[in-house]
Amino acid sequence: MMTEMTERDRFNLCIQKFIDRDYELSLSLAQEIIAKEAVITIHMIFSICAQHLRRDDLINRHSEFIIRTMSQRPMELALINLILGKIESTEVLSMAYNNDLRCIAYYYIGERQLLDRNFLAAKKSFETSLNFKCKCFEYMIVELVLKKFDQFYTGKDIKEDGLFESVDTTIYKFNDLLEKLASEHQSGYVYRGQNQDYGTLLTSGYRNAVDTRQIPFCKTGNHSLHDRGNVFRPLIDKIQWTKDQIRLWDFSALCKVKIGYLLSQLFCQHCCLPTEGLDVTEDFRVAAFFSIFNYKLNCYIDNSAQLGIIYRIKVNVNSSLSFPDLKKINVYSCPFYVNGANILHLLGRCENQSESIKSLNIYFNEKQDIEDSLENANDILLNLPLEYIKLPDKELGKSRIMMQRAGLIFPDTLLPSYYEATSYPPPFGKTWDGPRCTEDLLKNDNVEAFFFRHNSQNEKIIELNPVEVFPEMDPIRSILSNFISSMSRFLEIPIVLQNDSVFFLNDEKELPR
Repeated sequence: MMTEMTERDRFNLCIQKFIDRDYELSLSLAQEIIAKEAVITIHMIFSICAQHLRRDDLINRHSEFIIRTMSQRPMELALINLILGKIESTEVLSMAYNNDLRCIAYYYIGERQLLDRNFLAAKKSFETSLNFKCKCFEYMIVELVLKKFDQFYTGKDIKEDGLFESVDTTIYKFNDLLEKLASEHQSGYVYRGQNQDYGTLLTSGYRNAVDTRQIPFCKTGNHSLHDRGNVFRPLIDKIQWTKDQIRLWDFSALCKVKIGYLLSQLFCQHCCLPTEGLDVTEDFRVAAFFSIFNYKLNCYIDNSAQLGIIYRIKVNVNSSLSFPDLKKINVYSCPFYVNGANILHLLGRCENQSESIKSLNIYFNEKQDIEDSLENANDILLNLPLEYIKLPDKELGKSRIMMQRAGLIFPDTLLPSYYEATSYPPPFGKTWDGPRCTEDLLKNDNVEAFFFRHNSQNEKIIELNPVEVFPEMDPIRSILSNFISSMSRFLEIPIVLQNDSVFFLNDEKELPR
């Protein structure tokens, strides 16, 4: 947590964090400064940070404010419009009638080029800016930006003479990226593909519960549950949650109690319900497919202004889990990565769906006997009769988890101190005095991001059938949906699973037709 700062300290820290490309903290500091004084440099930093973070809500409000307040200051208004992508750099340069303004103009042209991920052009613009030797904040900033430029944007993609190998060295052609991932693949790599970069990497269970208005917490010593996260995002106070958020959270908690932590996460993942794990695959081709196919629109991504992205994540290569492991692992002891197929193979086998559903009913009856004989919640979880659950052998290979070679990455967590008083407390020393937070995996040391440009030819490179990779209702999902719905009898209001959503039975009118 930051201590009280003077306005000068806040201004300097805002610029320093911007130079360090810590856009979250720089944006927050810029907001505080703008609220008290109008400094064009800070307005520009605010706009740049908001765009890097994909904060359209802030960008729209801020651009409206700038247009109103700077209508009589054409150069400054032009710079803002340049950063917002509303005018071309040539228009700004035509207004720069002296060297001071040319220095400033070329600097912001470079920042606009960074937003467009045209890194070579950006570096040249920054170097041009320095040629004018202007006495202004921008000259100071661009000097420091250039000192760290290679570290942030090029790494090993620089020749010995200091020149870039090519324009946009960190943006790949789709085919080139696949060849790179194939040549570098090794045991312990898993992947995730997305149509675009959202500025964060959060699990589906927390994605809508994170408070993006608050500054994320950086590494907090050994207070985090697993001591493996770097940046943590606070969750919205539960009193501010929507009714649907509360229902899903409570239902997720019910699943954990009824079938254990790992199995509940995997089953919910298979049924497209929010989980505390991030969907990944051990096959980079599957990740690549998800990065170019939009299942909501049921089509491939054509030419798009947004960049596609494939994450490569380094995980520990553990030996296969055993049945005792499946029962023993909980929210407090969960490993970083869990292989979905590994867990499914632990369960029993049967001939068909009806036998599988019958096994689930047997499981519930046996579990009820255990609950009647044991009082301690942890003892019940350790003795869950999971061996009674069976899946049809012939249909298992056609399931989503198997077709996608899917698994789950589990982020680190910061737990408030009141968790110590719960009936199932975390290990000693693993709470803190702040709010509950989840790790933003985008900042995890084991996560790498690779960008590529969408175009209509990419779909020809990945020859995978969308229906096979992500079947709408595979046999295993049908069984698990029945299983999850049957657990609803333990709730006051039964639920049904339909079209990838949880609905309560008094919500029939809201069910999709």
